[in-house]
Amino acid sequence: MKMIQQKHVLSWGLGSLGVAIFFNTQTVLLTRFMTDELGIAAGVAGLLLLLSKLYDAVTDPLMGWITDRTKSKWGRRRPWLIIGGVGSAMAFIYLFNVPSNISVITAIFIGLIAYSTFYTIFNVPYLAMPAEMSTLPLERTRLVAWRVRAIGMGQLIGSSFAPMMVFWFGGGRSAHGKMAIILGFVAMIAIIFCFLGTKGANQTVPKLKTKLSLKDSTKLILENKPFLFLIITKFLQLTATAIMLASMAYFFQHWLKREFNDLGLYFAISSVIIILVQPFWMSLVKKYSKAELYQVAAVGYALISLSWYFSDPQTGMFWILFRSSLYGIFAGGLLLLGQAMLPDTIHYDWQQTGLRREGIFAGLYTTAEKLSFAIGGAMAGLFLQYFGYQSSQSGEVVIQSSTTISGIYFLAAVMPALLMLLSCVPLKYYRLKENDLAQE
Repeated sequence: MKMIQQKHVLSWGLGSLGVAIFFNTQTVLLTRFMTDELGIAAGVAGLLLLLSKLYDAVTDPLMGWITDRTKSKWGRRRPWLIIGGVGSAMAFIYLFNVPSNISVITAIFIGLIAYSTFYTIFNVPYLAMPAEMSTLPLERTRLVAWRVRAIGMGQLIGSSFAPMMVFWFGGGRSAHGKMAIILGFVAMIAIIFCFLGTKGANQTVPKLKTKLSLKDSTKLILENKPFLFLIITKFLQLTATAIMLASMAYFFQHWLKREFNDLGLYFAISSVIIILVQPFWMSLVKKYSKAELYQVAAVGYALISLSWYFSDPQTGMFWILFRSSLYGIFAGGLLLLGQAMLPDTIHYDWQQTGLRREGIFAGLYTTAEKLSFAIGGAMAGLFLQYFGYQSSQSGEVVIQSSTTISGIYFLAAVMPALLMLLSCVPLKYYRLKENDLAQE
């Protein structure tokens, strides 16, 4: 199998830059936008996110089935990149610019469903591509490493620049709207270049026709044990991530008494570190198994998260950014290792069955991702309401009770740490080794 051309590596990674901008901006700002700018109760906001993600998860296997059977001059996957990418950008812009002539709850729900639909159309075929582009495990890891760099850049833009832009534009609904328009078009351009630049990348053609049913899908998961344990791990990891990201804006505002620009700086440092540490984790992958390295990264992440117990409004910015740097090191490893195992499990399936069904696997994998963010986002909103969080329609900071502030700390620090540690357990049974994977 020939090496993947660098232009294909870089172009494919640009797709992750686009969706990472969407994902991080929404995860960090959308819940707070709904509660503090639109006046939606925290529990209702969490429920809206949950419903949209559950819908999203249900459509993923169907999209996998569709993309496996697509026939076009651009191949099975690439046509969907442009359709889903442009649609996702438009829905993203809409979410922060909802019309005023209908109820905000209805308007937000329409936007969430539209975004979920187009995101699925893009993301499922996109994640199926690495298993097609190379049969060499290290080459696929190199491909994913560049994707993680793009995710880090997307996090820098979505988690850091987005809050800063809201601050620069003066806050409020209009500031959020301007921010979304700018970032939406930036992300759209990245996705368009992803579509154009992957022309000529290796694609597979199925030799046998397969049908997707609930029974077949369940059997598929149960027969491929490495894949089963991987999606359980990813579900727990991403639930932890979703809860942390959704609650961090509240944590900075009410626990640390910091402004949005400080939150942006925190995510900026971690995003840059995520990008810079990829060669370090790649060098370790050549010596140790991905599953073992993932567990090291997860434990480190959990310890950094729990260390927020020793912070308060008097904590200096140095110590906040020090945590950000350490978080970036371990998060960079988690992103690379968790994603690099997916094409390995898909390759294993092809090795065992002779079937090319990358789309089905990508659909089931993204189902686990969507469920994790559905549950994580809903838990953040529901727990905030349980702890008595007071919403606002003006964007002004409402003084919260001590119980609420303690609940925010629990959401931002303790729950993510516990779930991240729990994500290591399934990998104890992940037996797949790179040497077990046959190469063409």
